[in-house]
Amino acid sequence: MSARQRRKSADESSKPRAKLKYALYVRESTKGQLEGRSYNSLESQADYLREWVEREHGEVFRLYSDVESGTKLKRDGLTDLFVDAQAGKFDVAVAYDMDRWARNIEIHVLMRQLARSTGVRFLSATQAFSSDAAGALDAEGKLMELQIAGFAEFYSDVIARKVKIKRRLMAQEGRWLGGPAPFGFETIDKSLVPHAKESEIVRLIFSLYLEHPSVAAIRLRLKAMGIKNRSGEDWSTTSLEQMLRCRVYVGDIQNAGEFYRGRHDSIVEPAIFDAARRCC
Repeated sequence: MSARQRRKSADESSKPRAKLKYALYVRESTKGQLEGRSYNSLESQADYLREWVEREHGEVFRLYSDVESGTKLKRDGLTDLFVDAQAGKFDVAVAYDMDRWARNIEIHVLMRQLARSTGVRFLSATQAFSSDAAGALDAEGKLMELQIAGFAEFYSDVIARKVKIKRRLMAQEGRWLGGPAPFGFETIDKSLVPHAKESEIVRLIFSLYLEHPSVAAIRLRLKAMGIKNRSGEDWSTTSLEQMLRCRVYVGDIQNAGEFYRGRHDSIVEPAIFDAARRCC
């Protein structure tokens, strides 16, 4: 090599390398919430990933987040990340660990296909897999990553089965299954209790419907009377139709298409509810 070539090589090696752009992906875990793991929160995951990228001397392109199940492909944050990966907006995508990415083999395979077509690397900050000199997974690394993805899907299926069984048992015992209380009720100690003001509105709606079985007419009557829904907005046709068909108002609990006698007090008399159902 000539002196000129050596100087050129030295100059090129001394030039600062462009920082890799990193996409950060965080997803909240129900399991982590139950176990009280500090890393589970979106904020904790994001802080850890930012520090990790800083140690890698990279540049954070964007933070993507979801609060949905890892078995779902259609997640807003993950979808946006995939779209930006295809557009070549970043070099590396990193999550806290493998099951933050997915608990579904199908999603894992999609990520690998995307990695091959775009050159984007999908990493887990707390799990390192065997790779070649260029950073691409070698045969052993691919096998290990696939095994972990498979175990994540298996674990997710087991949890889903346990949750399904638990919900069925709760329904059979007449217990509220959780979530926002239907209009007319409030939750006290995880149980449904009739709300004094809202329950009167529920009874009024059923009464108005029996007088004139038209949901559109009821909606206009409620608007004229200044009676709003829980959000302070005018009632919609859909919400009124759902109310008139909801058996929680006669004291029932529904789970997977089955009805069970609930522990909560009813708001509407069964005869009135049945009469309204016949008019629907």
